[in-house]
Amino acid sequence: MGDDLDGADLLLDSEERQLLAAAPGLSDTGGWKSLVSDLGFVRRSTVLARSSPLHRLDLRQAWQQFPAGVYDPRTLALAALEAVMHQQGLDQEATTEAVVGFLVDLARDAAPGRDIGEHEAVARFVLRELLNDQQGGMDFAVAYSDYRQGHCRQELAVRLLSEEIGRDGRAVLRASVPAINLLLAGMDVDVEDHQAAKDEILRRQVRTGGGAGRRRAPGRA
Repeated sequence: MGDDLDGADLLLDSEERQLLAAAPGLSDTGGWKSLVSDLGFVRRSTVLARSSPLHRLDLRQAWQQFPAGVYDPRTLALAALEAVMHQQGLDQEATTEAVVGFLVDLARDAAPGRDIGEHEAVARFVLRELLNDQQGGMDFAVAYSDYRQGHCRQELAVRLLSEEIGRDGRAVLRASVPAINLLLAGMDVDVEDHQAAKDEILRRQVRTGGGAGRRRAPGRA
């Protein structure tokens, strides 16, 4: 368990470390409640909370001038985050217009028969949402439930992207490294690999003692 805690702690930002340090360790309630008291579960809860700005894209696109169901704003947003992170800290950072152009290309690939103006509208909508322009570029306020000491709602301030002036005077996009690293690390799981999923379930059961004495024989459902 110690190695797991150390690995998870590397993915937490300073705010989350403070929240975790203020709460006790695993609860003594036993049963399944001990599962939600584990640091790994808390970390996954924060990953889920951090992803909420991406999920709200599907809701907010209903008020846009382009048709719903044609484009996938969440995937476009993730692509934009990947592009910014790829250039983060390099001499040539990701400029705002370069990222818009990248998203326009992806929107065109998704709907090649539609107008280029619509593709640009989609791209700029996605970028505005990532920057939280509606709230003046403020951090997203997201919340999750912490069950390690009864129940407590914890809030996190999440910044995905910010627009700043780069070294050459052009507007560039920069990512909040702790937030994006945690988000991408939490998503970097091949859910389609059924054997890997079974192996992970087994590893977790062994770690928690949940599989002791009740493992079915191989090949049985």
